[in-house]
Amino acid sequence: MPFRKILFSVWSVFALFLFSSCKFMQVMESLAPIGTTPTLASVLPSETPAPTLTPTLFPTATLDRGIQNPQNKHWYLLIRQERSFRTAQEYCRGMGAYLVTIADEAENRFVYELSPVTWLGATDESAEGQWVWVTGEPFNYTPWAEGEPNNCGLPDCASESYLTFHETPLKWSDVAAQELPFICEWDE
Repeated sequence: MPFRKILFSVWSVFALFLFSSCKFMQVMESLAPIGTTPTLASVLPSETPAPTLTPTLFPTATLDRGIQNPQNKHWYLLIRQERSFRTAQEYCRGMGAYLVTIADEAENRFVYELSPVTWLGATDESAEGQWVWVTGEPFNYTPWAEGEPNNCGLPDCASESYLTFHETPLKWSDVAAQELPFICEWDE
């Protein structure tokens, strides 16, 4: 009988170790920046000094992690981290991309299905009511929700100068500065 108790105790400790290790890795993965995966070696003590890292604002992304729209052959990468419109725009630009723009109904649906809560790459900051895409392409397709753009419902309320999807599916709304997830787009 004592052998069984010892065996059971050893097995219990081993099972607890495995469970703890899995939980530890889940916690470490949740804390890791997007695009990185911590390894057990990366969290164990080492005699080798850690390299000095230059902090970056964002993780790197590549086209192989994006999704290609079969209709226009553009690539899209959803960034779930919430950022301001300007910061999102700079992030995309830093990757050689641009904040997502929408040319037609098919692209609108494609982008909406990627994320119904996201920045769209248009603004009327330069001239109130004159919406422009960050790429300079024509702003012709405009599926505004009923009553939009409403510029917060007040005359000359310059606070709503950014574009996102409305709560009505596939429709657009102007919104004030805030932080939202965003999508970077690349041409083929």
